[in-house]
Amino acid sequence: MKDCLISIIIPIYNTEKYLRECLDSVTNQSYENLDIILINDGSTDRSKDICEEYVNKDKRIRLINQENMGAAMAKNTGLDLIKGNLFTIIDSDDILHPHNLEILYKNMINIDADIIEGNFTTTLDKFNNELNIKNSIDKKNIKVFNTEKALEELIISRKFHQTPWNKLYKTELLKDIRFPDGKYIDDEYWTYKLFLNAKRISTLDLITYYYRQHDSSTMGKSYSVRRLDSIDALYERYLIIKEKFPNLEYLALKSFLLCCIYNFQKLCMSRDLDKNKFYREEIMIKFNCLIKESALSKFSTKEKVLIKSFYKTPYMTSKIRNTLGRGI
Repeated sequence: MKDCLISIIIPIYNTEKYLRECLDSVTNQSYENLDIILINDGSTDRSKDICEEYVNKDKRIRLINQENMGAAMAKNTGLDLIKGNLFTIIDSDDILHPHNLEILYKNMINIDADIIEGNFTTTLDKFNNELNIKNSIDKKNIKVFNTEKALEELIISRKFHQTPWNKLYKTELLKDIRFPDGKYIDDEYWTYKLFLNAKRISTLDLITYYYRQHDSSTMGKSYSVRRLDSIDALYERYLIIKEKFPNLEYLALKSFLLCCIYNFQKLCMSRDLDKNKFYREEIMIKFNCLIKESALSKFSTKEKVLIKSFYKTPYMTSKIRNTLGRGI
């Protein structure tokens, strides 16, 4: 069991405030056969010094210093350096439960999964200190899905999350799949592609990861036009899902269309409507190229009303959505 090397990719950019806590949670894992890859993406604070300190005291750690190229390229650098049969990705301001990797690994082996995802929390006091290996290896905590069902759960964000962290992957799934350069929302281009290469994908209903939300974290930030990357990502996903899993076409289409509506509404709430006019027009072009009556046959009545209303009168959609309710 301990012959299986797990590579851990940690992209780092100016996280000196939280970095020690993250690295301590990694180096103190109960599962010890680790290949820890630190990618310092041109940090201008003391992150590099902290990394070097940990390299000097733990031979499992490798440090790569590179010019600032963004989170996607930092993760790609790490992906190219993987030595283990399994790998995971961790944000450098997050914290692993002391048994995170051992729990994920043993459950993964127990059910012969290609990918396993644990649960996470954004509240530190929800970390269960009593969680141990013995009480975590239990099939009642695990759900296993085939490729199509897992993709369905990922698309609707029910059992799986788009984020790459708190998952353990077989390295053989990776092939040439990399994060897209220059994209702010890069996870939505990447995660589902690994699902496409997997046959058995599982979730573990145990909290093993602490995601730190703050002003500089992606999930904690206020709206930015950079979030429009998600529209292109979901459009690309729709085309691939339509070809490979026709039964999921309507879910992938709905995800894309609702993403267009959401981002359009956010842009309309901006104080500078003239400045973002170009983005609103781009959204409508992409939305209109996929909106077809036949494609909406599986949509609920409320969803059809919302989507058709947006198509005809996009600036009235917020009022219509409020009338219909936000649960769509």
